[in-house]
Amino acid sequence: MSKRRAVKKRKMHNKKSKKGNKKIKKFNKQKKQKHISSPNDMVSNANLYEIQNPFQDFTQEERNELLLKSSKNSEQTFEESLKELKELLLPLDTTSLISVFSMYYLSTPEGVHIPDDEHEIYQHHIELLQALSLQIPLTEKKEFKPVLPEDIEKITEVIKKISVSFTSMRMKNLIGKTDEESKKLLLLENMRAHTLAVRNIAYPSQIIETMHQIFSPIEKDFYQNTSLKIGSLIKMILNIIELITQKMNEHIAKVRNVYSSIDKTQMIDSYLKEFSTIENTREELLAFSSNFSKEDLFAMMISHSDTFVRDVYTLSVDDFVNNYPDPDVDLSSLNEILESWSYDVGDLRDSKTEHFLLANPTWRKPLIKERENHYSFPIPSMFFEYGIKIIEQAVENYPETLKKYHNSRGKVLEDRLELLFKSAFPEANIYKGSLWWDEEENKEFENDLLVLVDSYAIVIEAKAGTISDSARRGAPQRLQREVKELLVDPSTQAKRFSNHLHLNKGATIELNTKGTSKNKINLDETEKIITLGVTIELFGSLGNKQKELVEAGFIDDVQLISPSIPINDLEIIFDALETSSEKLHYISKREYIEKDVNYSGDELDLLSFYMQTGFNIDGNQIGSNFLQLTSNSEELDPYYMEKYALETVSNPNQKKPKPRRTTWWNDIIKKLDTEKRKKWTIISNTLLELSYEEQKKFERAVHKIKKAARKGRDNNNDNVVVMGTGSKEKKSILVGIAFKGLSEEERKDVIESTMADILYEMGYSQASFIGFDIDNDVHPYGTLGLASI
Repeated sequence: MSKRRAVKKRKMHNKKSKKGNKKIKKFNKQKKQKHISSPNDMVSNANLYEIQNPFQDFTQEERNELLLKSSKNSEQTFEESLKELKELLLPLDTTSLISVFSMYYLSTPEGVHIPDDEHEIYQHHIELLQALSLQIPLTEKKEFKPVLPEDIEKITEVIKKISVSFTSMRMKNLIGKTDEESKKLLLLENMRAHTLAVRNIAYPSQIIETMHQIFSPIEKDFYQNTSLKIGSLIKMILNIIELITQKMNEHIAKVRNVYSSIDKTQMIDSYLKEFSTIENTREELLAFSSNFSKEDLFAMMISHSDTFVRDVYTLSVDDFVNNYPDPDVDLSSLNEILESWSYDVGDLRDSKTEHFLLANPTWRKPLIKERENHYSFPIPSMFFEYGIKIIEQAVENYPETLKKYHNSRGKVLEDRLELLFKSAFPEANIYKGSLWWDEEENKEFENDLLVLVDSYAIVIEAKAGTISDSARRGAPQRLQREVKELLVDPSTQAKRFSNHLHLNKGATIELNTKGTSKNKINLDETEKIITLGVTIELFGSLGNKQKELVEAGFIDDVQLISPSIPINDLEIIFDALETSSEKLHYISKREYIEKDVNYSGDELDLLSFYMQTGFNIDGNQIGSNFLQLTSNSEELDPYYMEKYALETVSNPNQKKPKPRRTTWWNDIIKKLDTEKRKKWTIISNTLLELSYEEQKKFERAVHKIKKAARKGRDNNNDNVVVMGTGSKEKKSILVGIAFKGLSEEERKDVIESTMADILYEMGYSQASFIGFDIDNDVHPYGTLGLASI
């Protein structure tokens, strides 16, 4: 709208007003609160608390003394506990021990979700037990004692000490370091802690689907080498896991049958029936039981039944053959693969024990060789964390096939990204593989994916490289190289192409691709350009610590930062946020979060935080404080564990979590998303900048101006509400206008002149507005748009 036209409209409107000299009244909280409805299944509120740094009053000398003392204590605890654990393992049947730990600590009833902080023992603890057990040659084991409850209790205590002390024993290295050096060391420790303890990189069916996708380009090559199919090997392992689950359930059912006995005699008879291989006679057990109560007898039977748990996880070669889904199995090739996936007891005797915590060999070889043609698979859940490594292990004997696999990962990721964005933004124009010339670098570059949605352009760079074991261990040089390859380079490429698009805003450009086609890109409507990096693998915790990577010197320039999101997490984001408006708002706000906010948490923790707050937080208010979001995603886990389970689970009580918004606000977003009117992305971005509390305030104000309009008042003091949204640096304006008894043309005049007044008075060039015609009060709004001067 021209200034001249705006002034004319404003004068016309002023003639209609009872008060010529209007002063725009900003919204103030009403004394009388009207009830505002919200969905029942929205996520909980984000309760943020400020916790003071307990060391803020310490001098540097006092801090150094504390660090040194703590590190020395941790180092001593680590060494002593590791030695003690090895001594505890030496006389035990360690395969039985690992099996018992796995059944008791890693299995949960179907449909039951246990929060992380309620676990006593985690998978990484049991992985360490497996590696340590493989260090002890059979020749050194003089006995194979059965595993007793006191063994479990003692080992649990010791192994927890090992993992806790390991994460803090190197803190003394911070002493005497510069600020940048300290931040780098802390980031390395953070990467090590993530490698040590974090599991479940995605939900089960996502992991399996990713494996099928990235290995599909070499399926034929692998079959020519082995007469086996990778897809069938994946299915075989899943079938084996199901077989183990079935055997576990049968074992538990046997124990329950014993427990249901009405007296000790029936309990003994039931135990002999369910566990028929025991050597004691009925008479011996009856005589033995006379000294114990029924409860004590059952406790002893539970302990004794644990000796059979090893059988649950023991598998014959025939089990693998029978669970291979294709009719013809090359037994020789299958045996070779099983050998490549297994260790014999004692195979790790020359391995460095301390490496087991950050580069456990069992991640690639999870089977333990038992007697001839038999293997134990005591931690089946490792397949959902390290399945890609396990399949890579089977491919490593064929170098050309392995090379083809690594070279094809990029295209697999790009193809999946294209499909994901087409599904998420069906209205978008999507361009793949655009080649463009950078005058500054005097070099041609390729953009992986460009998505144009109304006024927004999303520049996406895909990086499918693998993250090495040494980088995961926190090796500084290797980690810095891989940070550059997987985080910095894609950000730099995306920023370069973003700058190229900025220079061509309002124009149509034609870019070549590596094929014969050209991408004809119309930038006439583009106002905002956002950048995004996408990876296959989860880059530890560093993918969500780019601000800290800059401060630690791993990234040179904060302007190079783009959010980096694993593809599986992006899939969850696009599922959780149902409208194109929400998806776009999340991606656009992620860059702000990455650059301006110090936080801890992964992408799904951020997603949960977004659903709680809309990311409507001010980085300046947070300041140097640290936003602890770790485990914030647990509110999402029950629903997505069910949605992405390997088998369909029907639980009508499991509702999909919804963002924290009022019912009216949700209806506005959904209608706007359906209408897709011009500049709808700018309008929706303004709407989504309002926090839940601000939405309620605005809705109450709208009720007030509607009431004023019904009474015939037509001055802006009573009929208009103005609310600023967003941070101080990126503030936007949302205006509500109510009117009555006006024709369509008069309504347009009122909106145009009112918005011009507001924009001039507040010093803004554009603002979103919602109009309400009292004579035809349509839900959720009568009109909605963007005004500019």
